[in-house]
Amino acid sequence: GPLLVGADFELPALGEMVLGDPAAVAVLPVFLTMIEMAVSAQRTRCILLHPDLTTVVRWIALGTSFLDSATALTTAFRAFSANPLSDSSFPIVGTSPRVLDTTLPVARAVGVNVLDLTTFEHSPVTPSPTAVRHAEWFRSGDTFAALEAIDVSRRWGAVMDPDLAARAAGVGVLGLEDVPDAARAAAIAVRQLAEHELTDDLDEYGEGLLTAITVPSGDDLQDVVRALWAVQDKGFDNQAPHVALAALERAASNPRQAHAWADSHIKSAPSAARRPVNWPDEDARHHAAGLLAAFLDGVADDKLATAFVLARDLGTGLAAQQIT
Repeated sequence: GPLLVGADFELPALGEMVLGDPAAVAVLPVFLTMIEMAVSAQRTRCILLHPDLTTVVRWIALGTSFLDSATALTTAFRAFSANPLSDSSFPIVGTSPRVLDTTLPVARAVGVNVLDLTTFEHSPVTPSPTAVRHAEWFRSGDTFAALEAIDVSRRWGAVMDPDLAARAAGVGVLGLEDVPDAARAAAIAVRQLAEHELTDDLDEYGEGLLTAITVPSGDDLQDVVRALWAVQDKGFDNQAPHVALAALERAASNPRQAHAWADSHIKSAPSAARRPVNWPDEDARHHAAGLLAAFLDGVADDKLATAFVLARDLGTGLAAQQIT
């Protein structure tokens, strides 16, 4: 598990070990990808080379800090192995360059990843999008905040695409504003957290995710709509009005997306069983009704029956005679 014993193994010291050395910073995404590969179902073992055992153990402590806490606690390693290529019971193994001096070609043949912690030479590994993002957080911000976001990113990555989970954690935990496709990532995360009933995460990080959803990123209405009905159907009444407004704002300004939403609404759910959205106050309901009127204004006559079912489920109190 995470080896945090003694000051040298605590986060500030581990951060300094890497961040003070440009070569270590450069190799960090590769190292984190090797750790991901070592604990994945396919398990490609990771061998770390250095003459000093303490250095090896510090890098193992660092690497396991980037796993979610449950995985970190169950990840076995051997700090020094006399037979690293055949020592297959441990996903992460340390050894001395004297033991393994013909490193990379041999390692490639055996199917393990090797990182030399003296020269930073390594097996040919392409950094994963999550490792690149996590390394960037660690390098550019508060290391404790970065590791909280990384833990969340790993946990969410178990129930959704890991790269998407990392982008959503960047938005929801760190409040980053330069995340590509942020609204879509946040909407998918809100939906998955609701569907998997990860209530604590929605309560703790929902505000950042909901803020990101309010700024459209491309053609993302369907993702926002799916998030809306996930939170609504699972009873997350505090979040549902925010997501509903984000969806209505998109639909009111984009007739094509509005048509698609009206069209898909009946097909996507057993509408009779739906509770209407529970608006927090009359101002919010009134604002939603105005957006809904603009949205319905753009819907073709043959789609109006469907659109009125949607209007009922949104619970804005908008009556048929209010539509021009």
